[in-house]
Amino acid sequence: MSKTGSLFEQAAVFLVLAAGVSAATCRAGSRVDVSSDPPGGLAPSNTPQTVLFTFDDAVNQSTFDVIQQVFPGRVNPNGTPVKATFFVSTNWADYWLINRLYAQGHEIAVHTMTHSTNADTTREEWRAEIAGCRRTLSRLAKVPIADIRGFRAPFLVYSPASFAMLHEQGFTYDSSISEVPGRVSQ
Repeated sequence: MSKTGSLFEQAAVFLVLAAGVSAATCRAGSRVDVSSDPPGGLAPSNTPQTVLFTFDDAVNQSTFDVIQQVFPGRVNPNGTPVKATFFVSTNWADYWLINRLYAQGHEIAVHTMTHSTNADTTREEWRAEIAGCRRTLSRLAKVPIADIRGFRAPFLVYSPASFAMLHEQGFTYDSSISEVPGRVSQ
């Protein structure tokens, strides 16, 4: 892909590269073959493709400006708008812009208060970081607590204590465990 590709094309290639597909596969006009044996006995033509757009850290004016260039006018095959999940740390966050993203239909999720957790973070510290971030996003960005269901640990460094706090706080999912193709899944 050339450097002159659209911002959306650049983001899509980044996501494919992050998923472990080679740069040669991403050239214009090339395609990635789908599995001929999808899970659950589905026919390849009936197997949905899922691409997740996620962003980590603070939402600020520069982040917001990029999102406003990438997402408006983009739709899924069924006509619904393309949306993203924002895993937000509250350091340097612009809560008004977070509220605007939420109002546009994007998901707002927790990435901790200070982005300073690690494998040695205690249960109490995880509680303060996770619950504190959720409460702050709700109060200052006006996102209902019930709608803040997801979490991603800073640097993808999680621990049994972080999982315990997510369970305690009623989170629906954690997006901290990374996958290197072939290492975790087959």
